[in-house]
Amino acid sequence: MHLLFGLIASTLLSRRADSRSGVARLPNYWGALEVRHQLPGRVRFVCACLIGDTVASQKVEQELPRLPGVVQVCADPRAGSVVVKYDPTRIDAQTVQAGILALTGLDHVHDTPPPGALSRLTDDAIDALNLALMDVTRGAVDLDFAVPTVLMAAATVLSVRKSAAAIPAVVTLTWWATAYMLSGRRRGASRGGT
Repeated sequence: MHLLFGLIASTLLSRRADSRSGVARLPNYWGALEVRHQLPGRVRFVCACLIGDTVASQKVEQELPRLPGVVQVCADPRAGSVVVKYDPTRIDAQTVQAGILALTGLDHVHDTPPPGALSRLTDDAIDALNLALMDVTRGAVDLDFAVPTVLMAAATVLSVRKSAAAIPAVVTLTWWATAYMLSGRRRGASRGGT
């Protein structure tokens, strides 16, 4: 069943050609299944979920050759590396990649890619700031309250000045505060609260 899904999913994978070798370049699923080297008939992947997992590595080695055209599979659980030799006249690299995704249970990665490293670092920094704010206020104030409150206070201060030049800034600050309060990206809504 997994191999059947892999065959179907292979048609959904991109078919961009590498200008040097003429081989369709495979997409990288960073942190899940990354392409380290690709030549016609040979591709090396690094699969994070295989690191230290001998059983899953053996499953990939035993099951992937069932795909017509796969000649040899070598999975190394120490490095999470999978080297696949295949006959490019019988099977394409996208199908091989889809087979590995299916066999490792990663066939969902193309639906919602994991966040990038900088996004994770930003989330960690915001979480740390939120925890520090809650610590200082003894749990009374978090970023979900503080951010729109500060934005609305700044808008109020600008509107009290009664300057025509301040009107766009007041509207913008009010918009940001309202959008933050109503968005699903707030800390509590998006990450289950911190």
